[in-house]
Amino acid sequence: MVDPQLKAECEFDLKRYLENYHDEWFSLDWSDDHLRIIAKIEATVLLGLTQAIAMPRGSGKSTICVGAIIWSANYGHHLFQMLVHANSGKAENALDIIRFVYETNTALYQDFPEICYPVRALQRIANRAKGQMYHGEPTYLQWSGDRIILPVIPGAKSSGCVIMSAGLQEAVRGAVMVHPATGLLIRPSLALVDDPQTRESAMSELQSQQRLDIITADLMGCAGPGMQLAVLLVCTVIAPGDLADMILDPERFPEWSPERCRLISEMPENLDIWHDEYDQIRRRCAKRIKDEGIRNLAEGYQELTDFYLQNRKKLDQNGKASWEARKLPHDVSALQHGMNIYLSNPGAFWSEYQNDPIKAIESDGVLLEPEDISRKVSGFARLQIPTDCQYLTSGIDVQKRILYYTVVAWSPSFTGYIINRGTFPQQPPGYFSGRKPRNTLQHMFPDQTPEGAVLEGLMILLRMLFTEPYRRVDGLKMNLDLCLPDRGWLPNIVDRAAETSEFSGNILPCNGRKIGPDETPLSQCRPREGEFIGDEWTLPAPKGEEIRRCQLDSYHWKDFTLQRLATPIGQRGCLSLYGQQQGQRFTEDHDFYAEHLTSEYYMPQSGRRLVNMWKPKPGRSENHWWDTLVYAAVAASVKGASAIGFPLIQIGKAKGRNSRKVTYLDQQSA
Repeated sequence: MVDPQLKAECEFDLKRYLENYHDEWFSLDWSDDHLRIIAKIEATVLLGLTQAIAMPRGSGKSTICVGAIIWSANYGHHLFQMLVHANSGKAENALDIIRFVYETNTALYQDFPEICYPVRALQRIANRAKGQMYHGEPTYLQWSGDRIILPVIPGAKSSGCVIMSAGLQEAVRGAVMVHPATGLLIRPSLALVDDPQTRESAMSELQSQQRLDIITADLMGCAGPGMQLAVLLVCTVIAPGDLADMILDPERFPEWSPERCRLISEMPENLDIWHDEYDQIRRRCAKRIKDEGIRNLAEGYQELTDFYLQNRKKLDQNGKASWEARKLPHDVSALQHGMNIYLSNPGAFWSEYQNDPIKAIESDGVLLEPEDISRKVSGFARLQIPTDCQYLTSGIDVQKRILYYTVVAWSPSFTGYIINRGTFPQQPPGYFSGRKPRNTLQHMFPDQTPEGAVLEGLMILLRMLFTEPYRRVDGLKMNLDLCLPDRGWLPNIVDRAAETSEFSGNILPCNGRKIGPDETPLSQCRPREGEFIGDEWTLPAPKGEEIRRCQLDSYHWKDFTLQRLATPIGQRGCLSLYGQQQGQRFTEDHDFYAEHLTSEYYMPQSGRRLVNMWKPKPGRSENHWWDTLVYAAVAASVKGASAIGFPLIQIGKAKGRNSRKVTYLDQQSA
């Protein structure tokens, strides 16, 4: 042993261990965030804590985790430690790195010969481990498969320690083993969970919840009855509501002591300069580098560097980077480096570098808060219809216990007025849970099956909506033109209600489809005989006696409806709610309704085209009135409303050159 004193001093000091035994990995100065994560790992290993921390992409968190697992095993802090990854491929790579370190690291070889000498004696031939002996006794060294068992050497703290690296799905299954040296059943007592999600799983609400359940339930139970598993989860947020975003919620998981670290701890104040002059120069330099094939980036970005240096005081004002050493060779400062990432891809910057995905939504487009909607009143009372309205439509969201509905009056240019909304059965005023409403369909129709109760309720609601005495403020009577009930949950029940209703000619059961960026938009599909195609909705030809149905692109129509809600009062295409403002007081309480209308967010995704992918916000599962409003907007489009003069609809296959395109409205009026 070359330096026994250093080895002893590093036993309970992870930072010093990393700096002395893995210094080739950490050539830059530590940031305050690095020091915190090292302290958290150290406390997790030594004190058996449960903690979660999010680090910016590319901050070295995986490397620190690998070093920490080696440190824990070298000193025997835990007999069985696990390194858990998003999938088995990443787990295998991490174990290969650990093996390579033991085989090649000179500093470890000098101070930890009890581990490294038997490992090097294998000469990278793993099968030799089976017959390896020390003073006539087997070392039980394991150097292949999904785990490492360090050599059993009398007196060594690391003797027989197990390092397992596994994907999240496999970690729980392999978490119990018989130790070959003792024959005893052992379980892990330490788990470092490194980036436990993939980009694909982060975009899936179901996969994110499944992975969260594995960590919080299955993995935490691996230590066995009455035993506490020490866990540190290190992650990067990819999307709102993903696994990382959920477990970092201090209200939901306070026991994890969650913490979010950011690439830029304080954003600079003068963002206008960054967005305007700075970004124009940055783009111009990037284009020149590409067009002229410039390889020296410092030369290619010289104009940008000069501008930054000349205006640095204004650009940097009150801004602060979390890691001063993190920048590219052609960057002047770490703050400039972070702002370049921000300007290049705001969505990725806020999610994966700031671990604040809701900011990504705010920066990338329209994000309305509930109060933005609840206070956006038209000045008209409930059921009052302005004189410029020609269409009256409704949407219904069918749930197991209650039905949600919205009624909207529209002008031909898609200016909309929400004139009524509610539930059937009606609920007491204020907030309620759709999963446990006070009044339910089953209570109203106790002799019916759950499906029968939905059918009875839907029939009554349809009759109520179509017989309501609607009138414009000038006295003109209006009838409900079209209603779109959602058939997604109980398609047969919704179809039956539409077919048997006395208003069946004005009811279109609908299905929402999520048309992704690599799929053909509905408006570009080739129409089949008898099919109508409109602005990202279709009315397929009915089969036999079936009622006609509507298919709609829910992504497109949620974008469209959001734009209507975001359009200011008085402008063409604005969508507002009934009610008046009297000083600071509002005559109608739309707060709960507005919660539904702001229950989802979108993330842009590129493919053959750019599409906003809509998902529920974290912890906001009730979006039913939002769906009803979207359906009402689609119904208005079917009736002829158009915000941009969309060439409405066409039917089937042309019968000749001079065959006229026939609209759905033509067919209805024929």
